[in-house]
Amino acid sequence: AIIPLALLFIVNQPEQLGLSMDNHAPASASPSTPASSPEPAFSLKQALRTRAYWLIASTVFIAPLIGTAFLFDMQPILALRGMVMALPAGRLTDRLPSGALMASGMALIGASALALWAARTPLAAIGAMAVYGVGQAVVANCGAAATARYFGRRHHGAIRSSITRIGVIGTGLGPLVSGLSADMTGGYGASMAVFVAISAPVALLCLGLRAPSHPAP
Repeated sequence: AIIPLALLFIVNQPEQLGLSMDNHAPASASPSTPASSPEPAFSLKQALRTRAYWLIASTVFIAPLIGTAFLFDMQPILALRGMVMALPAGRLTDRLPSGALMASGMALIGASALALWAARTPLAAIGAMAVYGVGQAVVANCGAAATARYFGRRHHGAIRSSITRIGVIGTGLGPLVSGLSADMTGGYGASMAVFVAISAPVALLCLGLRAPSHPAP
């Protein structure tokens, strides 16, 4: 189903949209406009022999390398400096009902969307992200523990992997929702409303979360 859509809508050259490459004169430029130099046509082997290729490749390689390291290890990096205290979500999961915790986490995530929507200062935006981080920590820790408690350990890997796949799908759909909001409305208010609308009912339903009955032999 994707291939026909790709053939119909994906364009390969800026000229197909009436555009031109950066620093190149547009196709409709007046005769007085200086003509741009011919577009280069390096093959991959030829590009590999240039300094420019490796400098560009280095920036594309190093930037996400460092960013991913920050993303995954920010907490231990700061902990070594005594600047962070992890949310004790694991301890809360041991002491409080899973349903109440997951409802609280989803409520915080929905509230973070509202807070980010209403933010007008950098400090307010940071606060919104902090609220999201707390909610996400609670949901992630409690969800993992509840899965093992509710469904047992015999098929835990298969069950967790299926839930992880659903999470990966959600990860991919989030930017799509916000991108559509920006394209269709010129802003992100619609996407924040969607995020609140899907978080609120799940938070309410989680209040009634209970362990399912044992499967039949």
